[in-house]
Amino acid sequence: MKVPKPRKPNGDFFGLFEEAAQNNVEAAKLLDRLCHDFSNAENMVTQLHEREHQGDEITHSIYQSLNKVFMPPLDREDIIAITSALDDVIDHIHEAADAMCVYNVKEPTTVASSLATIIVACTEAVAKELPRLRQRRTMRDINGGVIELHRLENQADHTAPRRSDGLVPPLSRSHPGDRLEPDLRDDGTGDRQVRGHRRRAARARDQACLARTSRRCCRVLIALAVAFDFINGFHDTANAVATVISTRVMKPWAAIVMAGILNFAGAMSGTEVAKTVGSGIVGASVPLLAITAALVGAIAWNLITWYYGIPSSSSHALIGSLLGAGVASLGIGAVHWSVLQNKVVLPLVLVAGGRVHHRDRADAAARSLSSRTCPRREWARSSGARKSYPRRSWRSATEATTRRRRWASSRSVW
Repeated sequence: MKVPKPRKPNGDFFGLFEEAAQNNVEAAKLLDRLCHDFSNAENMVTQLHEREHQGDEITHSIYQSLNKVFMPPLDREDIIAITSALDDVIDHIHEAADAMCVYNVKEPTTVASSLATIIVACTEAVAKELPRLRQRRTMRDINGGVIELHRLENQADHTAPRRSDGLVPPLSRSHPGDRLEPDLRDDGTGDRQVRGHRRRAARARDQACLARTSRRCCRVLIALAVAFDFINGFHDTANAVATVISTRVMKPWAAIVMAGILNFAGAMSGTEVAKTVGSGIVGASVPLLAITAALVGAIAWNLITWYYGIPSSSSHALIGSLLGAGVASLGIGAVHWSVLQNKVVLPLVLVAGGRVHHRDRADAAARSLSSRTCPRREWARSSGARKSYPRRSWRSATEATTRRRRWASSRSVW
């Protein structure tokens, strides 16, 4: 048997769902062929066993991706429920085919063949409806597939007999010790049911533990995100209102209130920056631990620059932290360098160059304006002559006033 290679987790949950559903379709077709042609049963059961292993690999990949993604496209409980349901389908198909070989069935009956055909139709209907989960506007169209699955379920209920005697023919008696087979078969069936219940119970416990761990990680990340947003607020507010407060244009409380209102309005105006930072720069699914490290690094940088009065951008701090976390956890190939160049580096260079250019033009205009408003100064500067209009200091003006007052007082005496 060919051992499947371990799968790397990715964040495309819908693609993994569709792959699991297509694997279920192939397994159902193998079961249908087994029920119609039982001559090569062992080979088909081996193929079903490989399909079952492939389904387990897909399930493990979904769970690993769920642990490494901060914001999944669906609720975590819903993703776990869909994954468990798809895995149960392949497990039951494999168990049904394995039971036919274990109990040495000669040939399935017509009822079993009809049920296998219905199972194929059900798996094909599920595989057809799963791609509609990708977009919200197509989710409402799933109701038609649910109605079709309900119809197939009713058809299977009418096809299957009320007792299981009509599903398979009597067992073969080719070996001498087969007279004890019925009792052994009953004990084996009971043990198999017990093992199935234990397996489902263990799976339910694992899923509950995974859900609790995911919720705790989400709470920690949400707390860090809120802390970064708060620090970003007072970090940018200090840079924004420092000029109007120092020049006494506005009072401190009025400037802070205005900055808070405008920051809130800017956050509610659009999510383009959040989309670029969240999924445009690092394309692959960043692990939760790496996102935590990125938030902690951005928070520490904002606090350091705020304490020492260094002007910096909180958005660029977060982008740099995400770049470092993505390269450290997923490698340098996970970074979208074209997006980083067009949306981060190029605007930064253009804005800095534009500021330097406008500053030089403003200085030149100010020098030209000052030279035009004072022609005598320009003439004196060009000819090298001294100014012939010396300014009178405040001391000479005070002495003249004192002499004038003394002269007036002497006149009044005489």
